[in-house]
Amino acid sequence: MKTNILTIILVIAVLVFGYVGYGYFKPAPALSVEKTSSVAGSSTETRALLDALSIMQGLRIDTGFFNSPVYKNLKDLSPEVSIPSVRGRTNPFLPLQ
Repeated sequence: MKTNILTIILVIAVLVFGYVGYGYFKPAPALSVEKTSSVAGSSTETRALLDALSIMQGLRIDTGFFNSPVYKNLKDLSPEVSIPSVRGRTNPFLPLQ
């Protein structure tokens, strides 16, 4: 009889604690984001971006460097790295034998 009463009290205490804890630690509501439409050029950031893009359109890259004899006579001196054909075990989760 005592264990039944103790069990009931314990269950009620856990439910009350859970209810209060959920109410206290409940996640904050999601922030709302308002979508506004802006006309191109209406803000200073947009104007700065458009100015930078118009400057970039006028850029010309001289590719004549790649045709020069100095560039064509360059040698690749990086060391050759050999990668073994068999690397590791086929199944690393199998026990070692």
